[in-house]
Amino acid sequence: MSYLPVQIYNIPILILFIALIHIIGKYIKIYFILFV
Repeated sequence: MSYLPVQIYNIPILILFIALIHIIGKYIKIYFILFV
């Protein structure tokens, strides 16, 4: 039972982390297009 809350909390954190990486990746691409 102690493992269940940890798994439930880790899934949204992973989704948010992946979403942040995608958003940062898009901004990096925009900066490369504008400045290079």
